[in-house]
Amino acid sequence: MADPRILSRIIQLGKELGANISNSIGTKSNVNFLGSGPKDGMLFQKDINPESFLAIGTQKVLPDIEASIGYASGNKLNGFQLEQLEKNLLIGIVSIGDVVQRLLQNFNIENEELKSWLY
Repeated sequence: MADPRILSRIIQLGKELGANISNSIGTKSNVNFLGSGPKDGMLFQKDINPESFLAIGTQKVLPDIEASIGYASGNKLNGFQLEQLEKNLLIGIVSIGDVVQRLLQNFNIENEELKSWLY
């Protein structure tokens, strides 16, 4: 049984990244991991590189996020996999936040330069 606190944090992180949670909840409850495991929703299996997360783009990662949340909500992940999924989703939030912060700084600098030309 998945820890409900970790599962609720995972769902919240998925929402913040733009995942459609209603597409995920309960979709993987009849799946058994046999052999090498699933090919989708790899976010709970290994560490991700924050730079590659940004290079790929959030829209292309959303199906993996939704599939991973589906496995988590279907009680198909053990504690280590849940922690790995939460960690990778946090990396995604931080990576996107860093990009937004840099863009905002660049816009503010550009805005100040344009204002200095006008006044």
